[in-house]
Amino acid sequence: LHELALARDYLTSLEQAQEQPEPRITQLHATVLATRGRIFRGRLAAAEGELQEARQRQERLLALEPNHSEYRLDLASTRLAQGSLALFQKKASVAQEHLRDSLTLLTARKGDQHRPEVADLRAAVHLHLGNLLKEEGRTSDAQQELTRATATAERLVQEYPVVVRYRVRLASCLAAQANLDKYRNRKGAMETLNRAVRLLDSVESSWHQERNYLQTVRVIYHNRAFIRGGLAQFEEALKDLQRATDASPPEERAELHPLRLMLLIEGQRHEAAIAEGHARLNDPELSAEMAHDLARLLAIGRLRPTTSSTWHGKYNQVALQLLDRAAQAGYYRKASNLQLLLTDKAFALLRTLPDWQSLLSRLSSNDTTKDS
Repeated sequence: LHELALARDYLTSLEQAQEQPEPRITQLHATVLATRGRIFRGRLAAAEGELQEARQRQERLLALEPNHSEYRLDLASTRLAQGSLALFQKKASVAQEHLRDSLTLLTARKGDQHRPEVADLRAAVHLHLGNLLKEEGRTSDAQQELTRATATAERLVQEYPVVVRYRVRLASCLAAQANLDKYRNRKGAMETLNRAVRLLDSVESSWHQERNYLQTVRVIYHNRAFIRGGLAQFEEALKDLQRATDASPPEERAELHPLRLMLLIEGQRHEAAIAEGHARLNDPELSAEMAHDLARLLAIGRLRPTTSSTWHGKYNQVALQLLDRAAQAGYYRKASNLQLLLTDKAFALLRTLPDWQSLLSRLSSNDTTKDS
């Protein structure tokens, strides 16, 4: 980011020194801004600003030369990055607009369709659209987009077997397909993920810190851990989940905590499950919603017939501490969240304990919660 900031500042000075900036300066400036926007993933406002500024420059260039293939490709790439960022922010309609516009740019000129870099971007756009439509519950539409993405990526790998980026793209498409199939065809999803793992194993070590590679590793091993957990392969699942965690940026690791806790509970590793609960309690970044969800998993673990009575008290204790953490953060000020707390069957046994009444007393001392 520091090097890119120096490049940005230098290009800004060149633009300011010219009454009419040279197109190549503007193009390079936009590329620097777009690259910074992709790297700024953990700082959303900064990422949005850099990508928007890049897009504005690229749109100006394309307006001056509508048939310029590189300008069109640059703009399509930035719109894809904006769509990816909006998808990460769960802004579905915004993401879909960016992605559809990117696809329009990539398919506008038939003469560009044979270019592998254009095909690779098309595969990426279809992949993102498939993920977006899956989140909206539109499984059939998601399947169509993922089929297009996978077919394009397959063709690129066949035609350019030495290009690592295309193998990583195909692995990403396979991971997304498995994510779509993991509830309806667990065996098929596992086979797809194993194929994706083999593709990643063929990738040179020089790529192992590249963002797209790490993101693909995360998705593949997270999904395989989930499926293995459903097959009672808990130790293998935990190893896969650790691979996913190692590949995740710090701001995304919290999303993996519930699956880890569930695997520990289902695998009857009760001491490790309790330790995991304490570790999350000591995490200053733990969100109120995550605290509630983890408490619910511990409460369910306490109810499992396979959970020895030796662990009942410890499960109860950590679950109540997590609920208290959620309460302190104001999670139950929202009426629907409070209703869940009071009626969820997972908390049935907890509601019989004296400490539960203490929790309710603390909640009722808050006027907003009391009204709810």
